[in-house]
Amino acid sequence: MHGKNIMVAGFTKRTSYSAAKILLELGNTVLVSDTSRDPEKESLLAELAQLGKTVDLLGRQDTAILDEYTVDLILPSPGVPLTIPLIAEARRRGIDVIGDIELFYRYFPSNTYIAITGTDGKTTTTTLVHEIIKREKPALVGGNIGTAIFDLYHDMHDDTIVTLELSSFQLEEIKDFHPKISAALNIAADHLDRYESIEQYMLAKKGIFRNQTPEDIAVLNLDSPYYGALVKGIAPRILTFSRENPKADCYFDGSAVFYNSEKFVERAGIALQGIHNVENAMAAILMAKSAGISDSAIRAALAEFEGLPHRLEFVRELDGVKYYNDSKSTTVNALEKALLSFDVPIIAIAGGRDK
Repeated sequence: MHGKNIMVAGFTKRTSYSAAKILLELGNTVLVSDTSRDPEKESLLAELAQLGKTVDLLGRQDTAILDEYTVDLILPSPGVPLTIPLIAEARRRGIDVIGDIELFYRYFPSNTYIAITGTDGKTTTTTLVHEIIKREKPALVGGNIGTAIFDLYHDMHDDTIVTLELSSFQLEEIKDFHPKISAALNIAADHLDRYESIEQYMLAKKGIFRNQTPEDIAVLNLDSPYYGALVKGIAPRILTFSRENPKADCYFDGSAVFYNSEKFVERAGIALQGIHNVENAMAAILMAKSAGISDSAIRAALAEFEGLPHRLEFVRELDGVKYYNDSKSTTVNALEKALLSFDVPIIAIAGGRDK
C-alpha cells in the first residue's frame, strides 16, 4: 500500500506510532487522530512529521474529519472501540477499517503465521513457541506481547515464521489474516467492560479461526467449558490438549506429558512453574510440532525456558517465607491458576480494577 491517505485512530506510542513510521516510509500520508492532545502525543507526532506527510488531528475523533479529508483507510488502535461514530460512519461510506495485524499481513501474505489468543497465558505461550521455533527456523515474535508487529517489518524474509499474541481487540480488526497455526488457550470472564457478555467476548476470540482452511491447524483446550462453542463451524484440523482426558492429542497425567499416547516429556523437564504452565507447554508442543520442529528442539526449549517477569516470578526468601511476583495475573482465572500452583499455605496480596 503506497500513496494512500491513512488515518490512525487512537495514537499510541507502541502500535500506532510503529505502523505510522512504516506507512510514511512507504510514501503514504498519515492522519493522526486521537480524542486527547498531550505533550507526549505532540512529541511523537513531531517525530513522524520528520519522516513524511502527516495531518495533525490530535484532540479530534469526530465524523466531520471524513468530510474535510480524503481517507482511504482507517487503522484503529486496538483499544479504540469499533462502535465509535467515526468508525461507524467510515464503514457506512465504504472506507476500509482494519487493524495493524491485518495491514501487516497484506504486506507479507505468504509467510507462515502462528497466532495465539486466550484469556490467560498468551504471552508466556507465545514466547515459548517462539523460543522453540527459532532453534531451527527463521523466526520473529510480536503482537500483543509488547512488540508492535510493524517493528518486525525490516526483519521479514520469505521464510520467516511469525508468532503472534493476539487480543480479542486485535481479532476484531482482521479481515483476511490467515494463520497457518492458531491456538485459543482458554476462555474466562474478561473485558466485560467492553463486551456485553462472555459469549460475545468468546466470539471475538473465535475470530482467530475465521480464515483458516482444513489444511491449517487449530490448537484448543479440551477441558475448557467453551470448547464446543469454539470448535463449532470452524474449518481447521483440531488438535487438543488436556489435563483430564487421555484421548487428547497432548495429555498431562500428573507426572508427564504424553503426545499421541506416548510419553513426550516428564514434568521435571518443563522449567515453567505452575499447573497452568503445563497447559501452556502442551499447547506449545502441539504448535511447534505442527510447524515441523524436532522433538529434541522442543524438549530443549521446555527445559530452559523459565518464564517471563511478573508471572509467578520468584522474588526472594526471607525468614522462611518465599515471595512471588504474579502481578500479570489480571483476571480471576489467572489468579486461581497461580494459587493452585502451590501446595503450601499462601497469603495473597491482590488488587486491581474490575473488568
